[in-house]
Amino acid sequence: MDNTKELLLDAPDNQSKKINFSRFYPKMYWLFFRKPKYYWIIFTSLIPGTLPILSHYFMGRSIDSLQTDNPYPAILKNALYFLSISIFSSVCNFLNYHFWIIIGSIIGKKVKSMIFKSYMLCDMEFFDKKSIGDLMVMISDDASSIEAAFMNQKVNQLRCLGQIIMSVLTVVLINYRLIPYPFLLIIGVLYIERVFRKVSQIHNHHKSESFSKMLTITQEILSNIKIVSSFNRQKHDHDRFFKYSFETAHHYAKSSLYSDEGHAISDLHCRVILAAMFSIGGYYVVKGYLTVGEMLSVSRALFIFSIAIRNFLGFFITETRAFDSFNRVLPIIENSLNSNDDDGIIINDFHGKIEFDNVWFKYPSRDEFVLKGVSFTINPGEITAFVGHSGSGKSTIIQLLLRFYDISQGSILLDGINIKLLNTRWLHRVIGVIQQNPALFSQSVEDNIRYSNPNASDSEIINVAKLSHAHKFISQLPDGYKENIGERGSKLSGGQQQRVAISRAILCNPTILIADEATSALDAESEKEVQLALDEIMKGRTSVLIAHRFGTIRSANIIHVFEQGRLVQIGTHHQLISDENGCYYHLVKDQL
Repeated sequence: MDNTKELLLDAPDNQSKKINFSRFYPKMYWLFFRKPKYYWIIFTSLIPGTLPILSHYFMGRSIDSLQTDNPYPAILKNALYFLSISIFSSVCNFLNYHFWIIIGSIIGKKVKSMIFKSYMLCDMEFFDKKSIGDLMVMISDDASSIEAAFMNQKVNQLRCLGQIIMSVLTVVLINYRLIPYPFLLIIGVLYIERVFRKVSQIHNHHKSESFSKMLTITQEILSNIKIVSSFNRQKHDHDRFFKYSFETAHHYAKSSLYSDEGHAISDLHCRVILAAMFSIGGYYVVKGYLTVGEMLSVSRALFIFSIAIRNFLGFFITETRAFDSFNRVLPIIENSLNSNDDDGIIINDFHGKIEFDNVWFKYPSRDEFVLKGVSFTINPGEITAFVGHSGSGKSTIIQLLLRFYDISQGSILLDGINIKLLNTRWLHRVIGVIQQNPALFSQSVEDNIRYSNPNASDSEIINVAKLSHAHKFISQLPDGYKENIGERGSKLSGGQQQRVAISRAILCNPTILIADEATSALDAESEKEVQLALDEIMKGRTSVLIAHRFGTIRSANIIHVFEQGRLVQIGTHHQLISDENGCYYHLVKDQL
């Protein structure tokens, strides 16, 4: 398995692409059991639950010793046992809280890292189907739920389990006639909690969905606050936010309500069983089946048992939310393991020849074909332009060349090799893309340019900035190349952002350069500067220009005209414009 997946799994056995789970415990516990060094904390966590039961046992023996002629030695001995147990239990409690918090933090960090790395490995189809709210819920809310299940809650949960085990053993060892009572408690509480837990889980699922939609709205509104203000949509968008915020709070309250109601009813059940046990236990004392001290020990053990079973299931309800969270993120983690970006052929002497052979394609989220039987060839070093109305399929070709999607029929060849056989990471290094709206990060100019080639030197960055006509304005910034350009490059003008994006695209020296509407959003002066930069960097590269403005394709050797997903014309500008019945002629005429 490649290094990325080794980091993703961090598991001893890296030969399997699927995570192996035991059928004897929930899948989420793989995060814990994959580290054998964690196992010892389970036993130390059970001890604080078992020792108090022993304390009551020694207390009962002390009471029974009062009926002897000299009870003091027995009382002193049992008191020492009680003190020793209390000290040992306190030490174990301290260690348990300390180490479970550490383990929970490690697991939480790992889960968030796994989810984020999975996002990086998922294909574009995944992001087409998931909203930003869904992704944020998984890496924040779901990851936090999983982390919380392994922190101090686990201390209380295992302590309750220890109390349950020791209480049953105490009853069994003291008098077999009382064995039915703990089992009646368990059966009743399990049934009651199960019924209420199912309803609680339904509301918890609806809560997650509403919370996801609320986060999506928040992200969209805050990132487009100027648009919201310009159309006076503040109240409308606040109402949208409030709707899902209300639904989130409503379902969370319902989930908690049913959970607490289950606790209340199970608590009543426990007290009814305990009342019955006290009556029967008193009868056994009168008949001589039990001593007073044994009756005290058994009653205390069953009382602690009833509280422990109720609390254990209460903690377990919180844990089931973590199970649900893990089951949501697990398919994403496992699906990302199936992608192997380091597999495939690398063409060492790549020239940049592109061939489309009868390509048909439709997006996974649509039923209609976007490209229909498209065939063309772009020779190495050739500058080609794609033109056509919006939605004609021009930009889709870029998605296919970068292999964000696989075609439905036909084949795409690079230097005669099917693109499906090529190494994807290598493919993204030899193809540089300049988008219509450059996506810059809230970092320095230098870091944004270096994004495509982290190992580039300062001199290389300056050289590509000069080549893209960006060096002059960068040098005039207060901190030069170290200047932070703000969120999405907000401190730069549109033309400046585009030239930084061009610098970033050519820093890795791509063999194929694609400019997708690179100047359509710019004013005339910025368009001229960016076009000069493009003319400079396209020399000697296989270049593809996608444009609506026909002035930007004047340097193209050949033009491909698309209409409704089909390639309808190929030729130079003079050849195409001379055909007055052709699509290209009407496109130019409409624009003029």
